[in-house]
Order: sequence, then C-alpha cells, then structure tokens
Amino acid sequence: MTTMTTTKPSEWIDITHDWFRCLCGNEPHYEGFYSCEVWGEIVSPTPAWTNDHYVCGRCSRIIIGETGIVVGVCSEEVAYKNANYDWDKY
Repeated sequence: MTTMTTTKPSEWIDITHDWFRCLCGNEPHYEGFYSCEVWGEIVSPTPAWTNDHYVCGRCSRIIIGETGIVVGVCSEEVAYKNANYDWDKY
C-alpha cells in the first residue's frame, strides 16, 4: 500500500501569484510542481485526473491546487518513483 506523511493542517503554500511558491522555496521554473494522486505519485494531467493535487518537485509536499493547503509529503517509495518517472507518459 502507498502511504504519505501528513502535515499540520495549518501548513499551506503561497498561491497569491499566478504560480505556486512552496515552503521550500521551489517555484514552477525551478524543480516545478506536477499533477499527482492524493498520495503524491505523479500522473499525467488528463481529463481522468480530477483530484487537483500537485506534488512539489523539490521537497515532495502534496498540495491541493485550488487552496494551497499542504496535505502531506510523499513516502520515500513514491518519491523514488517520482524521481524516476517516465516523462514520455506525462
């Protein structure tokens, strides 16, 4: 089973601009943010992807896109999968 580490409910990222700015300092033009499953595994942003979760490419925080709320951090297993993601599938 895939798991994630949850964070404090009061943790959120800055979404007041036209882009995300993570707590770790990451922005889209650095390591980026990627559409993901609720546990943080990167998925292609197809119409079938409906959960509005993004994963930070630097620190693996899992973020709800519309609100900026950080709901968790990827497990080591998922972070490894993401680091080795087949970008031809994105």
